[in-house]
Amino acid sequence: MSHFSKFKVYLSLSLFLCTSLQWLISAPIITPLNSHIIYLRLHLLPNDLPAQLEALNKVCILDLRNLKSRDEDAQKLNAWVLNQASLKTLVIILQNEETSYSLVSPYTPTHTKTIGVITLGPTVSRFPPDIQVDVSSESDQQGYKAFETGTSLELLITPKIDKVRDDEERLNKEHVTDSSQPLEPEVKENHLSTVVTDPVLQQAFHLVEGLVALKRIN
Repeated sequence: MSHFSKFKVYLSLSLFLCTSLQWLISAPIITPLNSHIIYLRLHLLPNDLPAQLEALNKVCILDLRNLKSRDEDAQKLNAWVLNQASLKTLVIILQNEETSYSLVSPYTPTHTKTIGVITLGPTVSRFPPDIQVDVSSESDQQGYKAFETGTSLELLITPKIDKVRDDEERLNKEHVTDSSQPLEPEVKENHLSTVVTDPVLQQAFHLVEGLVALKRIN
């Protein structure tokens, strides 16, 4: 095989690997949170827009945080949102200061309110959402990236809190039969393990659960 032919093979292989890697990185995340909520995180438009989500008849939490996009792709997203959103199948858009303005501009207070669409994000957003969450940019990014690195959505929404177990020696002392020497009073504290949460996603989830409890949506 000539050097030129080898070069073409290497080039084709490199292009294939780059394309495959881009697809893996940019693939959308579609995850059911429960029987009536779908979580959708987009990385690349318009490729990540699913065509069949409207058939599922569920509320969609649409995570656009940190998403950059061209104006023409933002128009495609808006068309998708309008097709999905209704009073029963809400679209709750998560945004932050890194979200391209063109993606959320149709839903800002300066525009006519879109039925079935609610925007939600940190108070520090450059363009305030409908519902503002009191969380710093750092905490918002930490919660967002935690899912990308393996923390489940369940833990980000409802973290498990571990209590430090009582010292074994203390438990042994409590079972001593000789009561002539009373135990010294001990102040017990619940030590909470450090947990990472996603406050913006938490707020969106609790909003939907509240509407379901009030029978505003199914």
